[in-house]
Amino acid sequence: MINKQTISDQIYEIIKKQIIENEISPGTKINVEEIQTKYKISKTPLKDALNKLEFEGLVTVKTRSGTYVSTPTKDVIVQVYDLRLAIEWMAIQLSTPHIPKEKLLDLKNRIIEAEKQIFEGNYHPFFETDVEIHKIIFDYSGNMYIQKVKDMIDTHIHWFRILGATGQQRPYKSSIRHREIIDAMLDRDVNLASELLKAHIKEVKEAVVEDITGDYPIQLEPKET
Repeated sequence: MINKQTISDQIYEIIKKQIIENEISPGTKINVEEIQTKYKISKTPLKDALNKLEFEGLVTVKTRSGTYVSTPTKDVIVQVYDLRLAIEWMAIQLSTPHIPKEKLLDLKNRIIEAEKQIFEGNYHPFFETDVEIHKIIFDYSGNMYIQKVKDMIDTHIHWFRILGATGQQRPYKSSIRHREIIDAMLDRDVNLASELLKAHIKEVKEAVVEDITGDYPIQLEPKET
C-alpha cells in the first residue's frame, strides 16, 4: 500500500522504474485513471509525480491528449553521452591511481563470467558489471561535483542501456572494452585508461542512437496501455 505521507514521491518512483526498465515502452500513454484506481490516490499527487517525470524528460504531456512516455531522440541521446564522456574522462584520470587492484580483479572476473551469460540470453550480469565499472570510476574520483552530475544523468543512462541492449554483439563488445579499461587501470596507465574509456563511450553513443531511434521512432499517435 502507498504511504499517504509520501504518496507523490512513491508514485513518482513506481512510474519512473516502470519507464527506465522498459515495462512501459516509449510512446505509450500513461493510463492516469488506472493508476489512481490501483493505488487509491487522488489526481493531485499523481499530477505532482508526472510533473517531476516531465521535468526529467521521461514523460511528455500533450495538450488535450494526455501524458506519454517520452521517445528518446537522437539529440537527447547525443547530449547525454557527450556530458557523460566529459565527466567520466576526468573521473577515470582521478580514480585510476587509487582503485584497489583486488577490487578491479574481482570485477574483471565477474565481467568474464557475465560475457558467458550474454550468449545464453541472460543480460542481467552484464548490466550489473556495466553499472559497477562506471560506479567505481566515479566513486574513486574523489570529486563530489563530478559525482553529482553523474547522478543527474544516471536515470537516462540506465534507460538507454535497457532500450538498446536488444542483441548479443553490442553488450559483448562493451564487455570487452570494460576488460581493456580494467587492464589499463590495473597497470595504472592513466592515459591508456582514459583513451579506452573515451572510445568506449563514443561507441556506446553511436550504438544507442542506432538501436533506440531505430526501434522507437517518434509516433504521431502514441499507443495506449
